[in-house]
Amino acid sequence: MLLVAGVSAVVLLTGAATKRGSEARVVDHASGAVSGCFATPGACGFPDPAYGNVGPSSRCSSLRASGTIISTSSGQTIEDRDVSGQIIIQNPKVTVRDVCVTYDGHARLNSTAVQLTRSATDALIEDSDIAGANAATGSVEQAVSNFGAAGAVLDHDYISNCGECVHDEPWVVENTYVLANGMLGTGDHMEPLYVNDGTLVAQHDTLLLPPSTNPQVAVVFGNVNDGNGGRCSNHITVADSLLAGGGFSIELCAHATSVGTSTMDISADRFARCIKRPVIYDASTGGTACSGYRGGPETLADAGRDPSGYWPLGGYYGYDAGVYCPPVPGQTWTGNVWDDNGASIGCR
Repeated sequence: MLLVAGVSAVVLLTGAATKRGSEARVVDHASGAVSGCFATPGACGFPDPAYGNVGPSSRCSSLRASGTIISTSSGQTIEDRDVSGQIIIQNPKVTVRDVCVTYDGHARLNSTAVQLTRSATDALIEDSDIAGANAATGSVEQAVSNFGAAGAVLDHDYISNCGECVHDEPWVVENTYVLANGMLGTGDHMEPLYVNDGTLVAQHDTLLLPPSTNPQVAVVFGNVNDGNGGRCSNHITVADSLLAGGGFSIELCAHATSVGTSTMDISADRFARCIKRPVIYDASTGGTACSGYRGGPETLADAGRDPSGYWPLGGYYGYDAGVYCPPVPGQTWTGNVWDDNGASIGCR
């Protein structure tokens, strides 16, 4: 049995619950057909807690209270729980559904709210709220972490109060809202989605990264050899998603010396930006203001969901880095637009 330090109760679930029927979902928007989605993502059909299209179907307080849960059998369903602690998945084909997970990671590196061991193949985490206890001293580095289990899927989840929120690989992340607003003041890299020499598929997500004092970050970050460089072997798809913040919006082969075996498909995405200058950085709050954004000066909270604001131009340095543009084999960049006006964005 795996015991987790600092948790008073450990619950072992062995039964399997009946799978719910499919619920009505927000219809996907037509990418490029509208503008200004960043202000209210749900109005454009993107994942948005304010629109109730991510997270549990019931309030966390109405779910059955639980301590840390450790899976015990293949095919198990963990459902309708309000977990104060962690969920550790160590068996194949486990489903986590309609669950709230709140874990006080004490802002420590390698703290994880939901952890998949290598044997947790084909895990499905859907309609759940996964978060650190708060954005600062109680945050987690990793909201969900996968130690190499194939087939892991996040679907219609709300993830926040984390630094490197969806960590390691492989992952399919779809219809999910990720706010990397945790680990404040720790100097940790903050990325909604992080992959290192692996595979990541992100489809129809809202991915937000408020600025911190460390601009060496990206909304979607693909590392190479743990930052030591070499041939890139990341396989990353980001499609029909809304991205805001970071040093860059995407950095897919960070530290790479060559394209290697990597593949990239960046298609029909919306990149949010602050379109007017000057941008003012407030070190006391980690926030920004954009003079004249909508008659300003106003904080960028008026243009998005997080009060910290976001960097201009799709990122502190721009919207892309570490990418290999077409016609390099295996690399696709098509249909991507600026959120404020629908103008096309090319691969640089």
